[in-house]
Amino acid sequence: MLLQFPLLIAFYTAVTVSVEVRQASFMWLPDLSAADPWHLLEFGFALSMILSMKFTPTAPAVSPEQQMQQKMMTYLMPVMMLWVMWSAPAGLLLYWFFGNIVSFGQQMLINRMNKTSEPPSTVVVDSIPKNAKKVKPKLAAS
Repeated sequence: MLLQFPLLIAFYTAVTVSVEVRQASFMWLPDLSAADPWHLLEFGFALSMILSMKFTPTAPAVSPEQQMQQKMMTYLMPVMMLWVMWSAPAGLLLYWFFGNIVSFGQQMLINRMNKTSEPPSTVVVDSIPKNAKKVKPKLAAS
């Protein structure tokens, strides 16, 4: 995210200043250099961020506080970005929204490729097999 931020600032500046983008329409958007009039992109962007964060593997949380912090980041970060991007140019939101969709697809592909097979279920036996190796019991240290 830190590497993307300077590019997003440059793209924001380019979209707002560029003459070619002004009054350029795309689907329901009348002007790519202005905010989305129906705010569909903002909500789509926040939803795509939530989905992307939900399916990205994270480090296992050790404590309940860490689990709660990860859960809060999953939902509060997109809400904060929704507030920040509410009046952003539609061209910038289109770029970021489709970037989130592509990264979500990549993450789903990676998750599918790295899927581990389930270990075989354990079988409880009633008696010890005759050819089993005898193991000495460990002595308890006193």
